[in-house]
Amino acid sequence: MVVVGLSCHDHDAAACLVRDGVVVAAALEAWFDRKPHSPSFPAQALNYCLLEAGVTIDGVDRVALSNKPFLEFERILMSHVRAFPRSLGTFLQEVPPWLEQRLVLPVVLRKEHGYEGKVHFLHHHLCHAASAYLPGPFDEAAILVTDGAGEWSTASLGHGEGTSVTLRQRLRYPHSIGLFYTAIATYLGFEPLDGEARVMALSRTGRPALRKQLETAVHIGEDGSVRIDTGFFQFFEGERLYSHALEELLGPARAPGDPVVQHHRDTAASAQALLEEAIVRAARGLHAQTGSDRLCLAGGVAANTLAVRRLLQDTPFTDIHIPPEPGNAGSAMGAALYLSHALQPDLPRRHVSRTDFGPASPAGRLEVAVKNSGRPFRRLDVADRGRQIARRLADGDIIGWYQGRMSFARADLGRRAVLIDPRVPGANVRLGHATGHLEPIPPVEVCVSSEHVAEVFGVPALTSFKHLEADLCEPWRDLVPAPAGSSPSARLLAVHREDNRPLHDLLEAFHAIADIPMLLCAGLARGDGPVACSPSDALDIFGHAPIDALVLEDWVVERGVS
Repeated sequence: MVVVGLSCHDHDAAACLVRDGVVVAAALEAWFDRKPHSPSFPAQALNYCLLEAGVTIDGVDRVALSNKPFLEFERILMSHVRAFPRSLGTFLQEVPPWLEQRLVLPVVLRKEHGYEGKVHFLHHHLCHAASAYLPGPFDEAAILVTDGAGEWSTASLGHGEGTSVTLRQRLRYPHSIGLFYTAIATYLGFEPLDGEARVMALSRTGRPALRKQLETAVHIGEDGSVRIDTGFFQFFEGERLYSHALEELLGPARAPGDPVVQHHRDTAASAQALLEEAIVRAARGLHAQTGSDRLCLAGGVAANTLAVRRLLQDTPFTDIHIPPEPGNAGSAMGAALYLSHALQPDLPRRHVSRTDFGPASPAGRLEVAVKNSGRPFRRLDVADRGRQIARRLADGDIIGWYQGRMSFARADLGRRAVLIDPRVPGANVRLGHATGHLEPIPPVEVCVSSEHVAEVFGVPALTSFKHLEADLCEPWRDLVPAPAGSSPSARLLAVHREDNRPLHDLLEAFHAIADIPMLLCAGLARGDGPVACSPSDALDIFGHAPIDALVLEDWVVERGVS
């Protein structure tokens, strides 16, 4: 049975195709239409999945949508009505697309894509839960889903066992720690969807000195429940997510591009402290209910690695699994897998230990793009590629890295990346400029070959797509100051040879040359735009960025004109 899962008409639209419980292909629409966080119907992502699976739309047995549109529309409509007349402008902008496409998706699929089969509408948080548990490594686990909002849910608790996933709503909109955190991101001058990562990074450099003020706006119960005082926020009243009351409480908001001062750092640290407290308290209650020592996390808040670190430190859970894409895009995979197992109960669960379900470029197409780039290029011996590029990194070059099929993750740091030696003075700032992040605290991670994770970070080797916040061990704190910044911690991406051999080989070659088993990495993208999908995307990003060389498979494109 072929099942297609779709996440659409919200940020990070995506498609995933599953055949008899096995993930064949998955992709984000933003890779193709080049719109940041594309909310469009994922037509190109769907076409890619069909092509990769070798089927036409007629070969799809069922389609699963990762939300219930009528429930979502009910929440949005009621929110607008409650905020009327302040919400009138937003209402007139948002409602027509619902009437034209979102509420009539089966009709759209039939008329525009030729699909005549059945469409299943699944609860959004159930799809999040399935995306974390069903392809995960545990036979049984507790499940925690936390995001902005899915239908009416903002946080849900559940349990997975065998192929079964059960979930119950815990918090209801507007009481959302995720929306609170996004509102603080906008107050600090960052854009929603990308700004949350900057708030988390900024929080490392601040003190939770404003926590008591924020607790006026957000109350965290002993059980992790959240109550939002909506007088401080306006989720559906206009362009801003926060009200003037929040500025009266905290002080004037930061405008984008303004200098970051200690007040902003302390605001970020205070918001982070509240988010962590809510997650930790909810997780403790979940552990008491399920008795499981294993936890699966999903939803946008699962991308907050500082909160995940607190879960490992301050709850009874001994192991935590997060899918490679815990946000909206990942719910497409969850929808497809959940429906596959619901319709075929005898299907065995399969642990998904790889991430490369996205498109790759045929060798011929890549060669044509390189030769038409107008830049100097040469071809490398694949067996010697790692050593040659490692030498350039050790000499201080910034390298663009484009290898194999794309990882099903919005920030593909393993196969579409920009890399730099962390010993280079100001390496994280240079990497931020190379990827177009001019705001402070660019989204940088440390990639480490799996064999050296314990040596460098003092934690067990992780699956290649599991991101974690961890402390650098001595003597790496002194030798590698760039990723640590003002603290000894860094975001870690462990790279396994069996999942990502090109990057693993490069890391091992760099270790042999420089005696350091890690590199700093960021997505091969321009600013907060989508990572490069095609060779043309990669070359375009390269042409606008201070990157010294771009490695596309076994081709190296140099700065300059041929």
